[in-house]
Amino acid sequence: MKRLALLVVLLAPACGILSSGEDRESRLPPITDIHYRVRVPDPTIRELEVEIDFQAPGRDSVVVGLPAWTLIPEIRDLARYVINVTAHDKIGRSLKVQYEAKDLWRITLQGNSDLNVRYRVRADGSAPTGNQLTDDFAYFVGGATFLFIDEALQQPARVSIEAPDGWEVVTGLERGENGDYRAEHYETLIENPVALGQFRYVEFSASREVAGVQRTLPLKLVVDCREENFEASLNRLRDRLQTLVLGHLQLMRDVPRAFESEYLFLVLLDAGSEVDGFGFPGAAVLTGTPEGMMEDDLPLVRVASREFGHVWFGGRVPKGEATPAILGREFYSMVYWVIYGWSAYYGDLVLCRSGLLSEQELLQTLASDIAQRRVSLTRELLSPAASSYLIWFYRYPEWSRLQSAAHPRRVGRLLAMAIDLYLRENTLNNKSLDTVVRELEDLFGNIRRRLTMADILDAVSRSLGQPILREFGKYIYQTDEPVWDDYLAWVGLRLESEVRESGIDTGFEVKEPFAGRFFITKVAEEGPAQRVGIRVGDEILSIDGEAAPSTPSILAHLEPGENLELTLRGADGTTREVTVDVRAALERRLRIIERQGPEVTVEQRESGRNNRRLWLSPQMTLDSVPSR
Repeated sequence: MKRLALLVVLLAPACGILSSGEDRESRLPPITDIHYRVRVPDPTIRELEVEIDFQAPGRDSVVVGLPAWTLIPEIRDLARYVINVTAHDKIGRSLKVQYEAKDLWRITLQGNSDLNVRYRVRADGSAPTGNQLTDDFAYFVGGATFLFIDEALQQPARVSIEAPDGWEVVTGLERGENGDYRAEHYETLIENPVALGQFRYVEFSASREVAGVQRTLPLKLVVDCREENFEASLNRLRDRLQTLVLGHLQLMRDVPRAFESEYLFLVLLDAGSEVDGFGFPGAAVLTGTPEGMMEDDLPLVRVASREFGHVWFGGRVPKGEATPAILGREFYSMVYWVIYGWSAYYGDLVLCRSGLLSEQELLQTLASDIAQRRVSLTRELLSPAASSYLIWFYRYPEWSRLQSAAHPRRVGRLLAMAIDLYLRENTLNNKSLDTVVRELEDLFGNIRRRLTMADILDAVSRSLGQPILREFGKYIYQTDEPVWDDYLAWVGLRLESEVRESGIDTGFEVKEPFAGRFFITKVAEEGPAQRVGIRVGDEILSIDGEAAPSTPSILAHLEPGENLELTLRGADGTTREVTVDVRAALERRLRIIERQGPEVTVEQRESGRNNRRLWLSPQMTLDSVPSR
């Protein structure tokens, strides 16, 4: 009998007879009644106040924290923006809060089950990826604001947002009772940004017939601009957004499967930043300026199309992946050159097919990407797949300089073009990258599983009828540079290098570190300034006979061929006079132009033009993939 008892003890863990600590934890009552409150106590302080009420019965402690990553695949260290996490029981007694890791806090319950957690969050960043608070506007993203509760990531939560008087709330969160909002689980909080302020709203929609049934995607445009005479600009932007969405629906032949409600275009202009954007699963947040939008909203529309394109890959946070193990570590992936690059490629391609972007503008963007790649320091160091990792270091200045040319968006857009044209040529326009993205949406649009490189390459290979890595393996996983003309030839195009004048060149740069005093900060090698002995650190005492404060005005009005008279004081205190010959600055750039010349026959030219029409037209390819 003793031996039998010993055998039971030994085999019990494998058979589930004895419970592990994890099993006991799973039998604890669930954490319930989660209620987040966010308020802006004083906009001038640039901080948000957050409270969480919840019930956690039967536990000695609970862990709360911020994710190591959000929708933005960058190393963010979000916890550094959190200030003074405190906890209390239902009668206001303080509970012990222990800083357990850089983004985790453990709260000792001391026999209590009703908790109130309070903390503040700095909001001195910038939209669309960071929390931003100004005197009359607030914007925050869920992953940087809402602490998650371990063991309760799949529990629903109520969210109350207390805005200052006169401010409205805009968010993709579902409306609940009594003016509150509802989040199905913690992922929902990550996926929906929140903006507070005064807004203008336009509701519209885009529809497409699918298998005889009219499918409609509700759309909402919300702009925080309070400029007068803005109505015409607002309506123009609405019309262009509707056109680009219709273009994307025509590409995919259906509305996005990830959507259960409307898609939000949130345009933040009063923050006064450059044109930028970020695509959330149900919203695109765009930034710019009122003046820029009223003068020309095409840059904003191009960003909107790019970010809307992310919806075809099932969003960036697949359902069910928000677990402590996933949220607690940075997620690295080789697929960002696809996620960023293909959405950028189709962002512009859809606009071109829809008539919002000219063929020349599309081709010049691609040519500029190629030019940037050719001068990039990282081109020979990082493959496109490896460049996907580089995006995590975007916030570090040392890496961001390298990343500008190696950004997955830039290299991914170029490879998307090459793969698209290669597919078209080798299938005689019966298949294309359009076919591939539709197949990926068919396979993964509903389940929102994170795409892998194998998923993507298998889909391309099926359309091609052979492994795509035979042609593109060295371009994806190694640093070989494609011969772009080989792919452009199918649509009758080629690269051309040109040199043109672009402003003036004095061979030096100046700065004004002290009021009214100007110093040479850079001297170009073998340039006109170096040839006459100008050195970094020289101070300009006079320029063309005028005092130093005239330096910016005189430099701004120089013409090629003029002589510039300078009186300088060197680092050793000596004074000297020099004359600089002002010459035209030469800019070398690439263009994508039509193939011409005696080696191109009339038949080849006409074939290229026909293939180009198929590439850039709404009909796209000759394939007969049925509508879903």
